[in-house]
Amino acid sequence: MTDPGDQNVHPPKPLCTDTLDLFAPSPVDPPTGPKADPYTQSDGRPEAFLDFMESPDGKMVWQHIMDAALQALANGEKRFSVLGEVHVARAITKAKVNNTFAPWIADALVAHEPALLAIVERRVRKKAAP
Repeated sequence: MTDPGDQNVHPPKPLCTDTLDLFAPSPVDPPTGPKADPYTQSDGRPEAFLDFMESPDGKMVWQHIMDAALQALANGEKRFSVLGEVHVARAITKAKVNNTFAPWIADALVAHEPALLAIVERRVRKKAAP
């Protein structure tokens, strides 16, 4: 009978350094192949946000977030996370709303209903809103 502590014990494999010089005096060459293109999608740009908000999905998401923000204000909540509500709206409406739209939605909420300024989280951004 074998001792349970002796099961699945394998000797360590020797380190093969024939093809890999861990102590090379200079860094290894960069990977070869085509260079990656810069990010070119317009998903997070103001134009995409405006297009989304004018779409049927955008109007549905806007209504959900506006209702939730006004309800939070009526309930006396101290803060309202627009990004959190974007996640909720996405789950409920099945709309493909981009997370990067949250700051612009926050600005729109406050512009539409100034009382929301007290609870809507907004961040200082380097780029201007649409």
